[in-house]
Amino acid sequence: MSNNNDLLNGLSVFDFTSRLPGPLATAFLADFGAEVTKFELRADPFSESQGIEPIFNDWYKQINNKKLIKNKLDNFECDIAIVSSNKQYMEFKKSLKCKVLLKLSTSSDNIKMHDINALGQSKAFKEISNQQLPFIPIMGYTFSWKIATTALSCLYKFSVENVMQQREIFFSGIAKDTIDKLAPSKGGELFLHNGKFPCNGIYSLEDNRTVALAAIEEHLWLKMCEVLEISLHSHDRFDTTNRVRDLLKARFSQLTSDEINKIIKDNNICLTLI
Repeated sequence: MSNNNDLLNGLSVFDFTSRLPGPLATAFLADFGAEVTKFELRADPFSESQGIEPIFNDWYKQINNKKLIKNKLDNFECDIAIVSSNKQYMEFKKSLKCKVLLKLSTSSDNIKMHDINALGQSKAFKEISNQQLPFIPIMGYTFSWKIATTALSCLYKFSVENVMQQREIFFSGIAKDTIDKLAPSKGGELFLHNGKFPCNGIYSLEDNRTVALAAIEEHLWLKMCEVLEISLHSHDRFDTTNRVRDLLKARFSQLTSDEINKIIKDNNICLTLI
């Protein structure tokens, strides 16, 4: 059986983008075997040469492990090209020989935004805004997947019509396209990932380690109660009064990471040691 990392062998991708979403999208394509070339007509703001914060340079190194070309090209040919400016788009759509040309934009009115701005557009975010923010740029990451899937979808359309495909995709609205599909339709009381339910959360152990619990289904919850020797009912997993959460906090605080490892080994209750 072939590995997934050879599915896109023979596909050529030219990446004229910088920062996170575009380069991360082409890194995904490279993971599946595509030959990706990144053209830095100007230095990527995330690169070390720009003297930016180290965390951004770490991102640059991790998602740009691909062929780099730093000089301007006059004529070139590829399957997929991804650009991130109007100037590039206007120039390349006339001279570039490619099957798919994608232009990345922040919004239709070109209002600048970063990850937290895009996340703030989500109706689901209103239900979790009092919680700690995600430690990864979840919207930038999601936009990267949309870029990659849009590119491959356009490539399929090219294979059917044999006509160059040109598209513009926007960072604005990415939350509506993705996480809001799972947002509560009426209020946030039944929103699983807002930290309200004891069956889905993080708990501290006696030795200062933590565990992630996701005993969401009834049988997992009841099995957990049995293993931890806690007397609770199935409906208690969705308690929002803090009564059940406080009880679980107290119980987990009595356990060590070694004890948790044994529980995980012997029982399938969606418990993970962090």
